[in-house]
Amino acid sequence: MVSLTFLYPFVPESPRFLLQHGRKEEAAAVLRRMAAKNNTEYEILNGELIGDRVDVQGPKEVFSQLLSPTYKTVTIVLWIIWVSNAFAYYGIVLVTPQYFKTRPSSEHEEWTVEQEIFITTFVTSLAEFPGLFITAYGVDKIGRKKTQAGLFGVCGVAALFLLYDKNFGFSTFTAIIARMAISGVFAATYLYTPEAYPTRIRSTGLGVCVAFSRMAALSTPYVANMFESIHVPIVLYSLTCLGAVFASMLLPAETLKQELK
Repeated sequence: MVSLTFLYPFVPESPRFLLQHGRKEEAAAVLRRMAAKNNTEYEILNGELIGDRVDVQGPKEVFSQLLSPTYKTVTIVLWIIWVSNAFAYYGIVLVTPQYFKTRPSSEHEEWTVEQEIFITTFVTSLAEFPGLFITAYGVDKIGRKKTQAGLFGVCGVAALFLLYDKNFGFSTFTAIIARMAISGVFAATYLYTPEAYPTRIRSTGLGVCVAFSRMAALSTPYVANMFESIHVPIVLYSLTCLGAVFASMLLPAETLKQELK
């Protein structure tokens, strides 16, 4: 992490931010570099920048716009989705090793409990990759909302199937499906959220959603370990995902093929 600070001087400043602060020449310079790297003539970007310096809104003003009548519904629903997403994702990650540790002995006599935990943790982690590919296809084919809702539903149902722990292969398969689906939801939500807000409040809207999700992630370890039976937190994570299905469908607008504001 410390080494990343040395990359800071190479990160270009936002042209919009520079314009808001009256730094027109610097904004133009950033756009010229962007055009050059994309093999595009700067004139295609309408050449000279127009517009006077605009008033910069403070954090309170920007945050209040998130709860304005125009964006209040999408903001509250997105908070629910982000909390549900982080709570279920990190919960499934945490309970998977514990689940395979406490389930009945495997029919694979040559495998120890530690080997089963290692194998299932490794395989379920790899399952995130196909989940991302499925999401990448779904968000452009059927839309962001339906992809989110569908993957939340798949994860919720797969997690419920974990309650049947008599067969090692079946348990591993359902854990893979749950992990694949919930990781895909994260990707779809990260895509939808910035598209739901206009530029002036986009970064704040996304940042607040991420902050709420981190609070949910902090609570997950306590939920995963506060019950004697591992099945209780699994049911909670499943119900959270199933509830998030309805929240996803309550989002007011589909952003597929919509122009950013």
